[in-house]
Amino acid sequence: MGVFQKTHFVGKVLRDYVGKGKIPEGRKRDLLEAADIAESMEPEVGLSRYPGIVEDSLWLPSEEYKEEDATKALEKAGKVPAVTRAFVEQWFSGQSG
Repeated sequence: MGVFQKTHFVGKVLRDYVGKGKIPEGRKRDLLEAADIAESMEPEVGLSRYPGIVEDSLWLPSEEYKEEDATKALEKAGKVPAVTRAFVEQWFSGQSG
């Protein structure tokens, strides 16, 4: 789509691009949902991987994040591949709307 940003955080990039009106109307809602999912999960990327110091105590992700958190994240992320596939197929087929 002519957009390149060196980042793992794609939610805002996608939201901004959809907001410019260059996306077929039939795909905007799904892509905005994918952007919402990305933006809700992106802050957890670093937090879930690395220990930290909070109020002079060692904070361990393995003690903070539970199986329920992972299940919710997997459920949300599971929606994105279908949205992506449908968009890419439509985009490269030349169809609009």
